[in-house]
Amino acid sequence: MAEKPVLYVDVLAQQCSIIYGSDKPERIDDYIINSAKRIHSLIIWDASQNAFFEAVALPPKISNENARYHIQFGASRRLEMIWYAYRNLATMAPPDRLVPLASDESRQLMVDINIIYLNIRGTLDNLAWALLHEFDPNRIQSMPASQVSLFLPGIRANPKFASLAAIVNQHDAWDRDVKDRRDPAAHRIPLALPPAVLGPGDASRYRELEAEYSAAIRGHEFERADQILDAQRKLGKFQPWFVHEPAVGPIEIYPTVPDDLCPLVQLFEAVHSFFLLITSIKREVVRRGPIR
Repeated sequence: MAEKPVLYVDVLAQQCSIIYGSDKPERIDDYIINSAKRIHSLIIWDASQNAFFEAVALPPKISNENARYHIQFGASRRLEMIWYAYRNLATMAPPDRLVPLASDESRQLMVDINIIYLNIRGTLDNLAWALLHEFDPNRIQSMPASQVSLFLPGIRANPKFASLAAIVNQHDAWDRDVKDRRDPAAHRIPLALPPAVLGPGDASRYRELEAEYSAAIRGHEFERADQILDAQRKLGKFQPWFVHEPAVGPIEIYPTVPDDLCPLVQLFEAVHSFFLLITSIKREVVRRGPIR
């Protein structure tokens, strides 16, 4: 069974308890912080993979064709993309990486982190569509598409989903926070991972190599030019950050990205359990027959 998704603060607290016991210092050692980030990243990797597997197995248990459609072709596909993209991120850019990203790695991870954020909210919308089609099909016929969301009254204020609404309400702040990253990435400026951060000495050496590269190109020394480019790419250190709007500054990958995936998985698990519970009740009613 997959480990349940948890937030980074819970993993860090657990690691501090193991290492320090009750004598936690004011400043936590860097190696404990990095260890907690790595453990947390792997917990979310496992949990996101499990959510994808559960989504794939869910459609046969759903009676409404439109609801099955949104789980099978919506949520399942999105969760697979999220899991695969996050696996790339956690593998290629772990919390303790220092070596600069290669050009191909940087480009791939830029695609991956945008895939994650573009599909988080899409997954939530697919879950809302599936719930309404399965359990309130009459109401959804008259609802504008813009009002179909886990975080809007169609689900939260609907008595049919009272047990789910209690869980959704716990993630209000997360919904607003992740929306700030998703919506600009979708409509304005995409997210990106810088290959490395240059220190003062690295910056001046980079400019020197740039001049050498230009001279090599002018002299048709193409092999030498390739060697200079390779030396440039090795300058600096990788920082596990991603960037968005220039005015905002860099954002830490860890714990930001896994902490954004944790509520998604928790919400999916709640919806998944809701489907299984209600459908099992329906089957039991059919099995027992009408009350005489």
